[in-house]
Amino acid sequence: MEIIAPQEGNELPLNFLAIKRLERSDLEIVEIVLNENQVIDLHRLSCKVIFYVKNGEGIFLSENAQKKVDKGTIIVVEPDELRGWACEQGKNIELLVVKVMRLGL
Repeated sequence: MEIIAPQEGNELPLNFLAIKRLERSDLEIVEIVLNENQVIDLHRLSCKVIFYVKNGEGIFLSENAQKKVDKGTIIVVEPDELRGWACEQGKNIELLVVKVMRLGL
């Protein structure tokens, strides 16, 4: 069992607030806060990623679509799918990002 206190974690050197709460070979958990007009450009990862919208409202970006999402939304992205995020003026979004690593490949 692991219990991670809210004050534990390492801030990542990005253009938005991102705090890595857990890093293991099979799992990574990051909290992200995007404020108005901040964007995470489309990108790919080789692992499955699960996003949970903790608070706020933002736009989930994929290769072929943009979808407004808000508190309580869960998004599951398969490995190598394009994804990104954007926040409109006057909005912010808080995300919990869970990266599920592929093992034994």
